Amino acid sequence: MKTFKVLPVAVAVAAVMGSMSAMAETNVELLEQRIQELENRLSSYNVEELQEKVAQAELASASDFDIVFSGYARYGVSYDADNSKTINSADALNGNATGRLGNESFGGEYQIATTRRSESGAKWDLVLMVEQWGEDGYDLGLKKMYAGVSNIFECQPGIYIWAGRDFHQRFSTDLNDYYWMTHDGQGGGIKNIDLGFGKLDLGLVENNGGGSYAATSRLAGINLGGATLNLHANYGFKSDSSSKDVTSMGYQRSSGAYQLAADLSYAGQRIIVRYADNAKDSVFDRVEGQSALIFSFDGAMPVTEKLGVQYLAAYQMLDVDKTKVVGSVGGVDLSRDNYNVIVRPTYAWNDVHSTWFEAGYNVVDFNDLNKTNSSWKVTLSQNIAINAFDTGTRPMIRFYATYGDGDNEYRSGGYKYEMASDGTITATGNELKANDPKTLTFGAMFEAWW
Repeated sequence: MKTFKVLPVAVAVAAVMGSMSAMAETNVELLEQRIQELENRLSSYNVEELQEKVAQAELASASDFDIVFSGYARYGVSYDADNSKTINSADALNGNATGRLGNESFGGEYQIATTRRSESGAKWDLVLMVEQWGEDGYDLGLKKMYAGVSNIFECQPGIYIWAGRDFHQRFSTDLNDYYWMTHDGQGGGIKNIDLGFGKLDLGLVENNGGGSYAATSRLAGINLGGATLNLHANYGFKSDSSSKDVTSMGYQRSSGAYQLAADLSYAGQRIIVRYADNAKDSVFDRVEGQSALIFSFDGAMPVTEKLGVQYLAAYQMLDVDKTKVVGSVGGVDLSRDNYNVIVRPTYAWNDVHSTWFEAGYNVVDFNDLNKTNSSWKVTLSQNIAINAFDTGTRPMIRFYATYGDGDNEYRSGGYKYEMASDGTITATGNELKANDPKTLTFGAMFEAWW
């Protein structure tokens, strides 16, 4: 496995060392250490996971009644010289599929937490978070309010039990800001059950009073000879008292839904595979007759000491049974395929200043209609960071320009569907062609997690 870890960055190492002969004489362990140092500087970060690690590290060292303030935020100004500030294809499945750099909204999440320790050694956390998204600066929402406790089992002091409202199973890819699995809600669970070969998380959450529940599980940290494998299995169901049998799009809700997923990380690269039945990103949805399959590959690679590249390529298929539509509905979701690719070269001039360039392309195919939506964009960003050599460190101030174009042949809401007595579906009314977005945007913003 060591050989395969060296190969993807052999050219970068050769450039750093200066000659092929020098590389041939280099000890393999020293070579791998050098590769790992460069990879760490270019790691692709999951904002929620990093933010959570920062907060938990602060709580772990805090004394009783100390207040730990943590969170994530990005705010600034953007001026659009065309018809749109941001660019994406209508009805894209893969999040901000044309790329997030210079293509984001503003907002933030703000968390305060405190800790207590009992005489027996149990450690308690109390956590509160509010969020604000949107340029108006208003509409605060409650995202977290939970209690958690660890060090209550002598055999496994790392087990963590929680109950309340929390982020739950928020797993995302960074370059397209896509949550390929998410089950935020109110509930409870147990984390970090050490099985020897991995750690098991179990949870039961409700979508904040919506009548849908999710039983969730994750087996994390399985070591496969240097690679790390995480497995996910979730089941969605409704309460007996729930009367919400139709989705907002007019589809029948199923009695159950499930997701199966795996993500494999190795040497700075990650592969994600997820299948969902009667669901997509969340089993809360319970959409009858819908299934989704995604393959995603993302990662980062060093080229030289200062130059690196981050990248993402993804494909997702959504299959929808239109016979499950209830009545006449505007805005019915249709079966489609989404392909997108994003490349972000990064260059650090020194430990303060860096330049990033991001290019993204996104295609959404509606095979039943023989229609296609597409978009592309490029962003040039000049950055001031606390450590420009590490692309994941924050705070960062960015001055950027984004240029992009889109061509949308169809958008949901363009047709109305009616169901006949025999269950057949017909489209009525005129198709509404989506606005073709064009963006030429100049902006300045900060981004930080703490």
